[in-house]
Amino acid sequence: MSNLLQFFDVNMSCLDSSPEHFINTFITTDKSGFERWYRDSSAAKQKRSHCKSRTGCLTCRQRKVKCDENLPTCHRCMKRGDVCRRRPARQQQQPFRFHDRDSQRRSHSSPCLSTSSISTPILSGDGALNMEQLRLFHHFQSSTQHTLPVIGQIWESVLPKAFEYEYLMQAALCLAARHLEYSCGHEDEVGQITLSRKYLSHTLRLFRKALSSGITDSNRDAVLCTSFMLYFEAWSDTAFLLSDNNTDISTSAYSVSEDQLFTLAKSMRHVCMYAMSDLAHNSSVLRNVMLHRPIWSIYQSLSFVGRVCDEYHAFFEQLWRLDGDPVIFSKFCDIPPPQIFRHGDGFPGADIIKWTEHLSTDRHDAYIHVANRLSALLSLLPIDAQEIPERSVLEICPDLLPDVSRVVFTFPIMFHPEFTDMLFENDTRILVLLYHFFRMVNRLLPKDECWWAARRAESFEVFLRRKLWG
Repeated sequence: MSNLLQFFDVNMSCLDSSPEHFINTFITTDKSGFERWYRDSSAAKQKRSHCKSRTGCLTCRQRKVKCDENLPTCHRCMKRGDVCRRRPARQQQQPFRFHDRDSQRRSHSSPCLSTSSISTPILSGDGALNMEQLRLFHHFQSSTQHTLPVIGQIWESVLPKAFEYEYLMQAALCLAARHLEYSCGHEDEVGQITLSRKYLSHTLRLFRKALSSGITDSNRDAVLCTSFMLYFEAWSDTAFLLSDNNTDISTSAYSVSEDQLFTLAKSMRHVCMYAMSDLAHNSSVLRNVMLHRPIWSIYQSLSFVGRVCDEYHAFFEQLWRLDGDPVIFSKFCDIPPPQIFRHGDGFPGADIIKWTEHLSTDRHDAYIHVANRLSALLSLLPIDAQEIPERSVLEICPDLLPDVSRVVFTFPIMFHPEFTDMLFENDTRILVLLYHFFRMVNRLLPKDECWWAARRAESFEVFLRRKLWG
């Protein structure tokens, strides 16, 4: 993990924000009115101030007297012979509140949080109550987290760590702003983009500092979740694809070697391999999620509905053998439809083989590894070529969506370094494969549930088609 820091050193300029803050405003009378009020009130009997009890009995509260909170019966009720009524225990718990630095000495616990105290400030800034951050956090908690594979499955367990590790909270706010940007369309789109970039800048600054201090048992889950969130941000960011007028996709400005989706993939492999190496011996909330193999669920569902991948395997094998002639490549713009199961057919085992960066492999093997994963995803598409069209496998097996979206999310992470080298060399065969990957994502995944992939898939399908075939 020592080299993780350099991979996350994203060149994102810190966007200065200058939000206007309201200060406490007190409405007072004129001077003469104030003096008259003070003179009249000074003669009145002064009432000694006291702190109101929040745990006293309801009987004393009804009588408007101070309860001494003695248990099981307070002395006032005992003296009067009254029934000492108490609130139910769950009503005595105070809701969690955002505190400024001066009031952190008073701790209020939340029924939904297991942490007894917060060791670091929840949010950056002056500690004032920030409605923008509250709005974003509420949106992430109620909506965004449910759309994120991996994160959505563990967020309720990771939530307390967001109040302990500020970089995790900032990453959640960044994704919430990005989600709102997608949801609102062109309405206030610029404002939401600015918000997401602002919180991304905060996240990266804090995350670099955390990584430089090392990963421990206590912060492991926060580091892993933040890493995944940063990769969701890389998926959802497509601004670099647009031309200067932000209305058309530019084929000249884009460089695959500068695309964070692919450059961060190597870092994400380090994160995942580090997590997998120690998950069997720790109590990480990510343990079961990381040990799950979603590609197996896809293969099982394909077998259940009677589909195989043979046509796609042959398609990509033929693509590999081409010598780069653009005329020959033109026939690979369209891909065959999913194939119906025939007796004796089966699925390849190459995709199931575990590999690491130290595994010796040639470029063909690295290419086939990616092509096999893509073949399984392509086999999920609806079949339109028959007289009776057949629905997509996701329509037949809707519970498969979390596994499919996770395979899509981790697709670039699973690239072998040899495959990544070919990608950065702009190998036409690799670009054709990626074109069909993004085309599949654009047609298969529901856009609202998989918003983080929708805009990139749509943009890249157009961009790669134009780049490859004009």
